[in-house]
Amino acid sequence: MSGNIIKNGLPEEKAKTFWKKLNFGILFDVDGVIARGSTPIKAAIKGMQKIIGPDGKLTVPTSFVTNACNRSSDKAKQISEWLGTEIKASQVIHAQSPLTVFRRYHDKRVLVIGQGKLKEMATDLGFQCICTIEEIRDAFPKLDMVDHANRKKLAENHYEDSKDFQQVEAIVIFGEPNRWETNLQLLVDLLVTDGYPTMAPNGISPNTIPVLACNMDLVFMAEACMPRFGNGSFLVCLESLYKKITGYELEYEGLIGKPSEITFRYAEHCITEEAKAMNISEPITKLYFIGYVHVP
Repeated sequence: MSGNIIKNGLPEEKAKTFWKKLNFGILFDVDGVIARGSTPIKAAIKGMQKIIGPDGKLTVPTSFVTNACNRSSDKAKQISEWLGTEIKASQVIHAQSPLTVFRRYHDKRVLVIGQGKLKEMATDLGFQCICTIEEIRDAFPKLDMVDHANRKKLAENHYEDSKDFQQVEAIVIFGEPNRWETNLQLLVDLLVTDGYPTMAPNGISPNTIPVLACNMDLVFMAEACMPRFGNGSFLVCLESLYKKITGYELEYEGLIGKPSEITFRYAEHCITEEAKAMNISEPITKLYFIGYVHVP
């Protein structure tokens, strides 16, 4: 856009003034919009060249919003390679990114669910006392009985529950995990025992452990010809099992990620900071979001 205006005859100085008075920002979805899986969409990459100036930099305050579960620095590097311009980690907003403002949980014993560099991602967000489902499974080896190999292992050897296990005080679900059956079983165990599954509860009551879930996408678009199950599908399974077993609805402390309001409020903050870094003098009054919607 900047380059096109200059080429069409607008004097360079006026062009610079025009861009400094920009009052809008752009948010791009990633999956199904810029790329499918790890493969960039050629037409999208070509279209985005219109907001890259002659100096190879973005001319409009821009952020990328994705519900994928990975580190912002890794995703920024990937998008930079696709576009051929530098994208900073601060311009990439993951489903979990707004958790930086949930400071009341940062010093709690938090179980994080998902895949990839879970502890690193949680640390990036400010969490200080982190555990994973694998650590829960190791601490309480008799709980994961869906795994027949674990049944055999327990039959052949004697295992005791950990005496040093710290009570789980909050659950953060970054994204869909591997081994859904193990995660579902242990999550329900923790929810009905208030985070300390050493003995069966005397009675069932609504969950008291705060649950923060990121990414409600039922499906997402990758390389396959049809949408694939997303974290929203995992949450549906968890909610259904919890309701069937306890009779209560699973209560969330927060649902985060697009299209939640908190994520777009956080994106608004990120766009404003990006505009300041670009020396844009006008306040940002408009946000344009370019996304993918799956219609069955």
